[in-house]
Amino acid sequence: MGPSGVGKSTFINYLAGEDIVRVGHDMQSCTTQLQPIVVSPPHSILFRDRRVVLVDTPGFDDTFAAESEVLNRIASWLAHLADTKLGGLIYLHDISLPRMKGTALRNLEVFKKLCGDRALRSVVLGTTKWTELPVASTSVEDVGEQRLKELCGKYWLEMIERGSIVRKFEDTQQSAWDMVDSVLAYDVIIPVIGVTGVGKSLFVNTLAGKPEVVVGDDLQSCTDKVQPVTINPSLVNSRKASYHGRRLIVVDTPGFDSTFGDDATTLRGIVENLATRYGPDIKIGGIIHLHDVNLRPHHDFSKYLDKICELFTEPKTLILGTTKWGADDARRAERECKLDSLINHFWGKLIKDGATVRKFTGSQDSAWEMVEAILDDGKSTLCRTEVLQIQEELVHAKKLVADTEAGQQLRYCLDKLLRTPKSKQLSTDSLSIEMLNPAQIAGIRAQIKALHIPFSYRVLRFFGVLAPKNKLLG
Repeated sequence: MGPSGVGKSTFINYLAGEDIVRVGHDMQSCTTQLQPIVVSPPHSILFRDRRVVLVDTPGFDDTFAAESEVLNRIASWLAHLADTKLGGLIYLHDISLPRMKGTALRNLEVFKKLCGDRALRSVVLGTTKWTELPVASTSVEDVGEQRLKELCGKYWLEMIERGSIVRKFEDTQQSAWDMVDSVLAYDVIIPVIGVTGVGKSLFVNTLAGKPEVVVGDDLQSCTDKVQPVTINPSLVNSRKASYHGRRLIVVDTPGFDSTFGDDATTLRGIVENLATRYGPDIKIGGIIHLHDVNLRPHHDFSKYLDKICELFTEPKTLILGTTKWGADDARRAERECKLDSLINHFWGKLIKDGATVRKFTGSQDSAWEMVEAILDDGKSTLCRTEVLQIQEELVHAKKLVADTEAGQQLRYCLDKLLRTPKSKQLSTDSLSIEMLNPAQIAGIRAQIKALHIPFSYRVLRFFGVLAPKNKLLG
């Protein structure tokens, strides 16, 4: 999605590796209807035995159709996908534009309402036309980066805070597929759990290759809160190239048997914090449970481990990691005997159910072996699927398009446009800088009228009666 002329059709052609969608090169919009296109993805674990269907959509500033009609077409198409979830959405923006014009802003605001807050986590905000940036006193790249900074810090800030990802489309097939990878792939979230003092914080820092969380060295618990750490993407890609586009988030957690609270409170805090950060339907890539190889398991070990596994309903991988191996080779045989005892007497059922045993010896390689065991497990290859807010409104709430959040937002924007003096239009980017002629004004008024909710529908809704199968705009 995105304004007309931003490069949606060009993007799809690069993905497909051939010209399968007509690209416009004049002042008129080229895409007037929604066009589903099936493309063959490159070999990737994310697309195992799947088809990728891209839908080229008209912009809300289409040459041949009013914005209300474009919204109606998109809404009608989505409503017929009631039983089909979308993998995600890609919203494109022309970085060569010096200012965020009113039409681009209306596109963006309606798009956000069409998605709903929850689906914004499945949106990639892509910038196009980097090669068309004007040459100024600074380099072309500096001009583009400055505009991108403003987009991220102002216009896209809310979406980014709700999980949307920003990517550049650089007129290459690879950059196009990187964006699709990003929109389909869930973040791989791995909680690191265990009793206090087992070395969770040290493990996270070692994995990241730098201090990310505080490591305790006294008798008190150091980690008293959930601390997600996003691992540097270049580090992830150097280890697992097939996971390009995903974020790897390793979560340092408060320890059980803690000086700050009981185990039940600790467990509840971990789960509630993760649900708040990543949504109630959070998917966990895997769980790493660390245990000091020199000690017997915590007396409630099975109880809290079973509980935390139950709380995350999606398939996941459990890694049983041992720590505190030390550098004393003389005691290595003793620790190996203790590991055998753990495997045979305490962890037998977990291993039989699919848990994997690994050693954390303090090296980055040993930490990555645990994470790679999760990334390599077929159960962790979870792809996003979303139901958009407008689908819920049209299909389940039986609303008209005019009554949806997106319809109301478009009506508000158009109404505000007519109420803004032309002098203000020339001095602001918040609405529009176009000079409106009488025909344009008449067209906008017609759209506003079409987006009003019919009185009969309002009466039915007041009495709690659902409208009949709707003509979407009323």
